[in-house]
Amino acid sequence: MPFHNLQEILNQAKDVPQEKIEDVEGVILLDLGEETEARTIVIRDGKVKVEEGQTEPPDLTVQATAQDLLDLANGELNPMIAFVRKKIRFSGDMELAMKLQTLFQGR
Repeated sequence: MPFHNLQEILNQAKDVPQEKIEDVEGVILLDLGEETEARTIVIRDGKVKVEEGQTEPPDLTVQATAQDLLDLANGELNPMIAFVRKKIRFSGDMELAMKLQTLFQGR
């Protein structure tokens, strides 16, 4: 079942089973451009918390539009193509970036 909006993606991120993220820790800032408020995703102690705005200094910043994140999560946009075409940009902890698929893979 595809995601219909950014909030559905973020809700799934909050509900990721603990065993999938037990060795993941970090703060991810989703910089979604001027049209959508940024979100901070905090992963600590096997739990994921999503907050509006930038609430902590990020270990990783992800820059993309909400629509591009939606397309990535639904498998409609190839991550490598998105990266090459600069539809998604990463700065900071690239090891953490590689683990993002666990949080945002489609349903």
